[in-house]
Amino acid sequence: MATLDAKQDGQTAILEELLARTAPSLPLATAQAILADFGNGEIPDDPDQIARLLRSAAEQYQAMRARLLEYDNSADLIVRDLSHAAQALVEQGRFDEADAKLGDIELHSDLVKAKARGDRGDLARLRLRYRDAAGHFAQAAQIVPPDQIAARWLHELRRADSLTALGKEFGDNAALREAVELYRNTVLPLAPRWLRPIDWASTHDCLGNALRTLGQREAGNDCLKEAISSYELALQERARDCATAAWAATLNGLGTVLTMLGERGVGKNCFEQAIGAFQQALNVCDPTSGTLGWSIQNNLWNALKTLGEREDGTTRLEEAVSVFRRALESCPRALAPLDWATTQNNLGTALRALGARETGTHHLEEAIVAIRLSLDERPQDRVPLDWASSQNNLGTTLGTLGQREERTASFELAVAAFREAQKERTQFRAPFLWAVSQMNLAKALAEIARRTDGDRSEPLAAIDAALEVFRESGVAALIENGEAIRRSITGEDPA
Repeated sequence: MATLDAKQDGQTAILEELLARTAPSLPLATAQAILADFGNGEIPDDPDQIARLLRSAAEQYQAMRARLLEYDNSADLIVRDLSHAAQALVEQGRFDEADAKLGDIELHSDLVKAKARGDRGDLARLRLRYRDAAGHFAQAAQIVPPDQIAARWLHELRRADSLTALGKEFGDNAALREAVELYRNTVLPLAPRWLRPIDWASTHDCLGNALRTLGQREAGNDCLKEAISSYELALQERARDCATAAWAATLNGLGTVLTMLGERGVGKNCFEQAIGAFQQALNVCDPTSGTLGWSIQNNLWNALKTLGEREDGTTRLEEAVSVFRRALESCPRALAPLDWATTQNNLGTALRALGARETGTHHLEEAIVAIRLSLDERPQDRVPLDWASSQNNLGTTLGTLGQREERTASFELAVAAFREAQKERTQFRAPFLWAVSQMNLAKALAEIARRTDGDRSEPLAAIDAALEVFRESGVAALIENGEAIRRSITGEDPA
């Protein structure tokens, strides 16, 4: 880490190059301040981490700049001057002073009081201060005159969206639950379906996103099933012919949840339904036209790959490996590092599944390389649960490789990876994901104990803890798998 004051010319040149390549609309001083803000007064040294932050900030900066320009329509010269000053301060990276100028607008003019408070929320989001942003949007909603229901709805929606971002990006489940309650009890009542169907559908789509993220982490399937209901309601109003991108985005969310349920063994046709949803979305969303199209296509391939893991033979898995490799060619790492990392992770899991059905180790070794590359773009401090997912997949692949070797080195590396994953996949934050990693940990520990004639109490305790969660969630396939692992540890059913 390097302090902003000590930043060398070479580092500034790197930042300028990254801005030109990934976020040309973002002023240099603004970018420096965002990075310093993120690092508690220091700028990260990692160019990949910088690129990720800049890309996210550029989109928020453009939206905020457009909202600040709206003050130019004000007849109040003082309001216009204050807004220009705020914009200039943002461009200079002087965020606290910019916030103060927006606060001055709020105090000066009742006509734009709520808007100014909402713009302070945008500034907080630009700084990745999602909790502060939610507070500003809540205040803005309270300031809005009673007859401006649509304006109040928008502030409350942005409040809930900020909490969803906090929960998704920083693993804060409490923020996700708060967002879910806001969408249901505050935002939806402000957009009645009969009066404002498009806003009603948008709220259900956002609710589905929050439920999906929460459900992925929890042991039970209730949130995932509720997410499906929300997406299906949104699709009733997001007609394909009048809201193409929104329609495709909702189908993408629906397909993602169906894939998750399929992986948990819930329902016989979840994978087929997910594949159908992704294919419908791709009919109107070109995979080369932007991140949404790419995301839909990647999710389709992932569903096909997961389905292939459950089928005999390797044809579908070989196809999955091929399409993931092609996807990496069309998804430049520099322009979309998180998407690129997701594809690397998916490529790794496809290679692992393919390698598990073969006698050699070539595909397993390739899988390890791919998953480790995904970790380069999934830093623990920025996307902790994505980082943990890659760690878990790395451990699983190392464990499969260890089965082909006489020594225990790969199993020991697998144990380390699973324990890394559980630093973020905690039993409190993500009990279901924790239990999956716990089961994988038990398998690796048991294999080490078997080969070294060691104590089996640790792997036995690990699988018992995982089984407790699986039984609570009622996932039959995982319960059956866990019980088989337990029998192999105790010697009742030797592996």
